[in-house]
Amino acid sequence: MRINRLILIVFVCMFISGCEQNGYNKSQGSTELQTKTIFAMDTAMQFQIYTSRSDIIDLLENEIKHLDRLFDRGNSESDIYLINNTSAPITVADDTATVINTALEISSQTDGAFDISIAPIMDAWGFYTHDYVIPDTSVIDELIKNVNYHEISLNANTVCTPDNMMLDLGGIAKGFAADKLVKIIEDNDINSGIISLGGNIAAIGSKPDGSQWSVAIQDPFNSDKYIGAVSVADKAVVTSGAYQRYFESGGNIYHHIIDPHTGYPADNDIASVTIISDNGTTADALSTALFVMGMDNAADYYRKHQSFDAVFITKENEIYITPGLKNSFKSENTFSVIE
Repeated sequence: MRINRLILIVFVCMFISGCEQNGYNKSQGSTELQTKTIFAMDTAMQFQIYTSRSDIIDLLENEIKHLDRLFDRGNSESDIYLINNTSAPITVADDTATVINTALEISSQTDGAFDISIAPIMDAWGFYTHDYVIPDTSVIDELIKNVNYHEISLNANTVCTPDNMMLDLGGIAKGFAADKLVKIIEDNDINSGIISLGGNIAAIGSKPDGSQWSVAIQDPFNSDKYIGAVSVADKAVVTSGAYQRYFESGGNIYHHIIDPHTGYPADNDIASVTIISDNGTTADALSTALFVMGMDNAADYYRKHQSFDAVFITKENEIYITPGLKNSFKSENTFSVIE
């Protein structure tokens, strides 16, 4: 068995020229670039914030560590660990309750294509421990009985789940964390910066020169290339792709985006989904859900809701974008607009 685990790297194109090189911006006055890279939530995270506030990075790092402690199901003191390992109802922090509530809403909207009770299946495939294995069909058949978001009860901050059900916030936690960081940045009157939480991008305002941020989208078939780029301001950009984490065995590739209905890696016509939204929490969960749903159902979901934009890349290397990206998505490849 050959293991190949890729960390998604979304290249953020920041073209800094003129007055920004001298640390000056007319709207912000004297400013400088504060940067830091940390490791949390099982991924590398990068902060690039334009401000003279030297303490802002510490505020962001402290918030990430706080959320990591709440959501890490391997931490015996975390909310998720207690939910998964206690038969009685658990009272959780406001942040945990908010994430679970959003997850349940998206699960309902997508007919279970996104389901945070997927944890036992993820463990069976080794995607949590990185000790990859192809589980027996009988194992999947038994574990899938415990995957059902309908059975997660949330009443205010009290969470109750059936025995043998385990939650995993991995498909939504980084998006929520990005939203929390953006609020901290904005609350400190900072209006230019960009953060990357393992590929979950949040653009704060515009670049110091007033132009939009350009976020490149990985080519799912070539890790050395990008398929295009989207120009954004005050948006979250989140990509889910089969190439991000996977292993090979017997000539087959098994990726980490599990279909909650089957217990197996989602097998359809989609190679990657990028969601562009005002809300990082929603974007994170939707990027997974729409990947699982497949191109036709994902396009129908967009037509029904139209509260976000998206870039879809199929296994045939076709690119589809939503209408809101007509003027902001650039690619050397041919692409079609979903109508």
